[in-house]
Amino acid sequence: MHKLILLLLFALKIFSAEDIVYATVNGKRLMATLYKADSKTKSPCVVLLHEGGFRRGSRECFVDIGNDLALRGISALSVSYRLVQEGGAYPEAVKDCIEAVYWLMKNGSKYNIDTSRIGVWGNSAGAYLAVMVSIAGGLPEDIKKGHGQFKFDKPRVKAVISSLGFYDWEKSKFRGDGFIKVNSHYAEASPIRYAESSDADYFLIAAGNDEFFSTDQAKSFSAAVKANGRQVELNIKQWQKHAGICDMTGEFAQWVIPLSVDFLTRKLLRGAK
Repeated sequence: MHKLILLLLFALKIFSAEDIVYATVNGKRLMATLYKADSKTKSPCVVLLHEGGFRRGSRECFVDIGNDLALRGISALSVSYRLVQEGGAYPEAVKDCIEAVYWLMKNGSKYNIDTSRIGVWGNSAGAYLAVMVSIAGGLPEDIKKGHGQFKFDKPRVKAVISSLGFYDWEKSKFRGDGFIKVNSHYAEASPIRYAESSDADYFLIAAGNDEFFSTDQAKSFSAAVKANGRQVELNIKQWQKHAGICDMTGEFAQWVIPLSVDFLTRKLLRGAK
């Protein structure tokens, strides 16, 4: 029924979807899909970063969520970053995601998007990448500039959703499945090291029964961000296991997505602090 409604709304042109190339790296075109509401005023935009352990997944994970956000007046840019087997091992996938935000900052006005109201939303591996984008101002110079196509000094991000993300590689059971290739990078690639570099507010979702990431990581990152004067909403479900949100009918998605959309509405659409 949900997909039938979306098809009907496409026919009525209440929102639109457009595939774009946000960068070209070593001859490979990096793609994203922009879900844009038909609005007379500038809309905020959320960059969506898919799950999949750095080896699986694509931007198609967020078709339903992207459409749903557009219907609510929040544009969405769903990004396909390079996977490990495609050359996306650290720091390349991080640079891809940073570049996607830079593309949005550069081209937002063309799509009637307010680039002062950008959010980033990811789950699992996508959550890690979302947080890395948000603290990019503190990353090594060759990473925070993305692929160098746009001359920005850091991504302009106002709100971040990190569901089942991780913040310290050195304290994670999951070691990246090839994402980290140099042992010294486990420390360098850990968001906890750069928490003071963020200008965003966060909604962090953690699972007490997560087989990969301890809730202590989310608590530590939350405390570090709060110490820097930013707002953090931390939601821990002790019974929850590690799960995905691509299937909107799944048990995890059923309670995470409404809370996440509410956070984005408050932070980006209504402009609440």
